Amino acid sequence: LVYIVTFFVDKTLKIDNFYIKNLYSISTLIYTIYGIKVLYSIFRVRIKWKIYGKLLAVATAIFFPVSIFVLGVIDSFGIIKIKIRRKE
Repeated sequence: LVYIVTFFVDKTLKIDNFYIKNLYSISTLIYTIYGIKVLYSIFRVRIKWKIYGKLLAVATAIFFPVSIFVLGVIDSFGIIKIKIRRKE
């Protein structure tokens, strides 16, 4: 909700405020970090070594930050459910 409000105020109303820009940046960073967490939890099932899964998730976020942001937003709002099946 914070991201939507600050995006609307920043882009549509063109209000140039330090606090609004900081909230916009912080909420973008939070959703990106959450997207990395979601991607890591997907990789954790497939890759046995944890460090490789973490490095792959961070490398994916470096090369494709917008897609990781969208993944974080979609998963946090519950638009899609990402189910992880563990191998038995």
